[in-house]
Amino acid sequence: MASAHTSRSDKNEAMEEILILAKDKDISRWFLEEGILDSLMYILSTYFRNYSSFLREEPPTHETSEQFISFKPGGEAFHHAKLAANCCVALGKAHCAAVHTEGDLLLMSAYSRGSVPVERQLAQMLFEVPHHMKVLNHPGGQGGSVGGGGNDGVVEG
Repeated sequence: MASAHTSRSDKNEAMEEILILAKDKDISRWFLEEGILDSLMYILSTYFRNYSSFLREEPPTHETSEQFISFKPGGEAFHHAKLAANCCVALGKAHCAAVHTEGDLLLMSAYSRGSVPVERQLAQMLFEVPHHMKVLNHPGGQGGSVGGGGNDGVVEG
């Protein structure tokens, strides 16, 4: 997953396997400890960055030479990003199940039916598990178009 030389179809196949294996809490924890979030977040951020450049009718970044149709629902890039998002959700569910036990009254008390929403589980995992994410700097420190040098930073809770 982390190699730049791995084809998209191989990455898709690996993510489909992750979806199956993420049902086990121990395997999910191992995936998170080994840094699978780095690759998944890179896939998602690249998709959204390229999709937004197409919507703004700007030339695509150097990362892709795909046509816009690939980024629309049903396209290859969309399917690739959707698999990455589904992997994040599955890992988030497993992370919350492994880390937050049924006795975690503080977390559970906020919800009337006793089940934590998926969005909260995903946010909790992204907050608690350190991962790398590309940080784009605005030129001149001002708002405006995203550009400048991209830095790689660790996101920690």
